Amino acid sequence: MMITIVVISILAMLFSVAAVPKGITLDSFAHIPGKGYVAVFNIKGEWKSSELWGFVVASRHRQLDMDCHFRDDNKVSCVAYGGIADFEGRVVKLVVYGYAFSVTVPGQN
Repeated sequence: MMITIVVISILAMLFSVAAVPKGITLDSFAHIPGKGYVAVFNIKGEWKSSELWGFVVASRHRQLDMDCHFRDDNKVSCVAYGGIADFEGRVVKLVVYGYAFSVTVPGQN
């Protein structure tokens, strides 16, 4: 009986997969002609589409929406809407699922 428990425990350790903790890092933030301001994030761990909500904190009283989607290269792409160009050259905060990133709004090329 004890040997069976030990063997099952060893097999469980060998075949169990530890979940990779979630993480997200900013890869780039740029103005893409015809698309708008796009932020690209590298993701780590298992993410669901419902977790890809985001917004931009442009000033104390102004919050702008971001539309985020998975890409095929294990990245997330978010497009910022609502007049973010008004903040060109200023620092804003991009927030995705509670992770915040300070960026300077680049010029439109």
